[in-house]
Amino acid sequence: MERQVDAIVKEISDNINSIRTKGEAQDAQLKALDAKIAVNQWQLGDKYEALRKDFDQMTTLLKRGKIYGEGGANSSVKDMVLSQKEGLSNLKKKAGIPVSFQFKYNQLQTKTAGNVTESGNLLGVDAIPPTRLAGVYGQPLRKVHIRQFINTTATDSNQILYNLETGYNDGTGTTAEGASAAQSDFTITGTEVLVRKLNTYLTISKEMMEDADFVDNYINTRIVGRLLQTEDTQILYGNNVAPNLMGLSGQAPYYINYYSGTSAVPTINYFDILSGAVTQGRVGNYVPNYIIIHPQDYNTMVTSRDSYGRYQFPNFLFGQPAMVNEAQVIANTAVNPGDFFVGDFELGATLAYRDEINVTFSNQHVDNFVKGFITVLVEERIALVVYRPTAFVYGKFQQAVVSGS
Repeated sequence: MERQVDAIVKEISDNINSIRTKGEAQDAQLKALDAKIAVNQWQLGDKYEALRKDFDQMTTLLKRGKIYGEGGANSSVKDMVLSQKEGLSNLKKKAGIPVSFQFKYNQLQTKTAGNVTESGNLLGVDAIPPTRLAGVYGQPLRKVHIRQFINTTATDSNQILYNLETGYNDGTGTTAEGASAAQSDFTITGTEVLVRKLNTYLTISKEMMEDADFVDNYINTRIVGRLLQTEDTQILYGNNVAPNLMGLSGQAPYYINYYSGTSAVPTINYFDILSGAVTQGRVGNYVPNYIIIHPQDYNTMVTSRDSYGRYQFPNFLFGQPAMVNEAQVIANTAVNPGDFFVGDFELGATLAYRDEINVTFSNQHVDNFVKGFITVLVEERIALVVYRPTAFVYGKFQQAVVSGS
């Protein structure tokens, strides 16, 4: 058994060294060797990791142009084939673009008598190419989105129809023997919600497309993330003017002042307001489960102090998660500073998607083909169905403070 393992290790190692020495990035060789390492993983045991690391390192160096020809490190790079990235080929096929495979022959560096001269160096003017870190570094995007708090469903139409109870006359009660029962009436209204489209596009070069991992990561984390942020705004503040959604702020009942009359207090704070909003939902027989406010307002709430410098709120507010009147407080930048949304998000609304987020690649946009550009279109088609508007409460802190103090 040991001899067999040693033979496998020697064969794989010889192949790695052969490819490394020749400096040939041939897909067939690399894939076959990669498959052989994977198939024999169970036999190689603790030697698997070392071989895998050696293979991956060699492959990475090949792609960066750091493997030199048969003459050793001081000879020129001869006839190195930079194979077309499989990721680029797949992306192009997804976009339905007829392409032919291209092999690029580039003399990355020429070394003479120990001195480096630049000859078409793709890595710039540095004698030693810099290490490029993967990805793009920008400001972080919102990590939690409003769709995570409400139900979602698929639809196969461009409109959603549902029956809404718009009126009810309650005739239930006690009656004397032989007396007639009172009549109950209700009104049901068919309600329509249209599917709306959210989208954006960007144009990138084919050279960027070749770094498939880079582009895929950027699209998933940046472009899709920005689309979801626009979706958040539509869910909360859409005004229903085509092509906008009808957001919660235009359908939810406005906050009612619960601190008047016998419940009046000298001054109220943010905690009082949110507790009152939860109560407003409970009066409608809902069980509000989330409170969504801007991080600035969350900070104002939890750091408020009395005249003696003591924090005003009970200790459980500072726990994880923060709770007010049994509803979880979510600090999220989707909400405008000064606003608050309280509600039974699971019972009150559903986000229906006709098309979930799609990413399309094409070179058929203006003069992309001749310039070597690819257009990336990111889009979705959704509808926000708020079939129980009274499950939510919308308000503004400053107005609520004035009315309740």
